[in-house]
Amino acid sequence: MMRRFVGWAATLVIVAVLLVMVGCGGGGESTGTATGDTGQMKFTVVFPPLPQGVQPAVIYGATNSITIDILETLAGPNVVPQVILNRPAPEGGQVTTTIEDIPVGQWFVLVQAWSLEGGAGKLVSRVWDTVTILIGQTTSKGMVMEGYPFSLQLNGPDTVLCDSFFDVFVTPLDADGNVLLGTYEYEWSSSNDNILTPDAGAGPSTAGGTTPTGSEVCSFYAVARGLANVQCRLIHMALDSVGLTQAEVSASKPVTVNPNVDEVTITPNAMEISSGDSDTAVATAKYNGVVVPDVDFTFTSSNPTCATTTKLSADTVQVNALKGGLAGILVTQPYTSAEALLEVTVPEGGLEVIISGRHATD
Repeated sequence: MMRRFVGWAATLVIVAVLLVMVGCGGGGESTGTATGDTGQMKFTVVFPPLPQGVQPAVIYGATNSITIDILETLAGPNVVPQVILNRPAPEGGQVTTTIEDIPVGQWFVLVQAWSLEGGAGKLVSRVWDTVTILIGQTTSKGMVMEGYPFSLQLNGPDTVLCDSFFDVFVTPLDADGNVLLGTYEYEWSSSNDNILTPDAGAGPSTAGGTTPTGSEVCSFYAVARGLANVQCRLIHMALDSVGLTQAEVSASKPVTVNPNVDEVTITPNAMEISSGDSDTAVATAKYNGVVVPDVDFTFTSSNPTCATTTKLSADTVQVNALKGGLAGILVTQPYTSAEALLEVTVPEGGLEVIISGRHATD
């Protein structure tokens, strides 16, 4: 079973770079077809300071260069040579350039941010859009860099109880492991829907809520005990040798589903044992009145000088009476706080004295 959720983040005005482009040119409009007329585009790139001082703070790793490509398609070729803009100073600053002699037409503008100068190092972020060069007109376009997702981080519980709901949060990361804010599309799933499943009314309607669409958090429902993986895919668009294609980054998180227990009983729940003797009792776990099998109980004596315990199996205990008194055998299990108490009485032993003697005879 697979559910799709679209993740939304806060609008970013300045994140890694802010690009403002102004284009002017002449000639008739075309789509990917140049005429003899040309125009130009003016780029202004504002590099944020290092360390990044804008809000949200420290979204991406250091951006030290920007490459600008004007392309016929997103796979190329270039309409004009690539332009590279390097960070002007460690504290950031503004860099302006003008790309001239761009043929009239509609082209793709691909802007990529890199961790090193000269368009080298790791790809930090990328953005693309279309631009049309028209005769005698000046156009402007703003483009905000969105982080390029390299990996996902899943946060949520490692263990949960049957018949319960729990949330898993996803965080997209860039190449340097920094948190990205942006609009991404996620797909949530489980490796075993018989153990846990994304909640969309899968569980009892009175047991919990559902995950709201458009959130970067998914609510899962624990169906049965076992081990399954929460799985998340981030769907985004990337470039390859043939152009714009769908790409993905995925992550999984193992989750153990333990049995839920709301009642523990011990049979018998009281016993009287003579000193030196022993007796046995059996523990049972239940949830909503139904027996939960294969539960490993713990048996603890409150007065080990009076009575001790010997565990015979996961649910069976032997109580050993040592001397007169009272003891409570506490029965617990590892999943919830449900417990039971076995009351043990060891009677005080009687003392029989026999006196024998021999009479002297005359």
